[in-house]
Amino acid sequence: YFYIDISVVPKKQVAIATEPTTTPTPAPTVSLSTYQATRVILSKKQIEARGGERVPVIIGFQNTGTNPWTSYTLKSTAVNVENRAGTPKVLVEKQAEVLPSGIVRETISLPIPERKGMYTMRLGLVPNGTEKASDLGTITVIVTEDASVITEEEYTDVKKKTGVAID
Repeated sequence: YFYIDISVVPKKQVAIATEPTTTPTPAPTVSLSTYQATRVILSKKQIEARGGERVPVIIGFQNTGTNPWTSYTLKSTAVNVENRAGTPKVLVEKQAEVLPSGIVRETISLPIPERKGMYTMRLGLVPNGTEKASDLGTITVIVTEDASVITEEEYTDVKKKTGVAID
């Protein structure tokens, strides 16, 4: 048989000399969630027009984020019934300060797709050039007829007769 005798003694505090360390201060980051917008006004929910026209629409939006904006871009994207999205178009691009809870009202000239059919226009707002746009809703667009196409010969003929260039 073996016996072990154990004596318990209090722990000794030993000071270890260390060099002072400095923690680098990280650069302040701004979360994308601090840049948000909500639509508060939309004058038209549905539009019927000929292809290629521009229709005035009043839209209002509020800065619902925690940071002020120094600029904003309002965009639209046409989506057809097959859910194919067109290229986003810039409707408004402004340098303006919009404080949190601030409301902006814009009258935009909404471009109507050129081909006959039914479309959904998605509206989005990009505050301060952030990557993610705030969804401002949709407008249903019914294009009643294709956009007029003028040949180069017709254009030249009208310009010669009237002296006016047409767009």
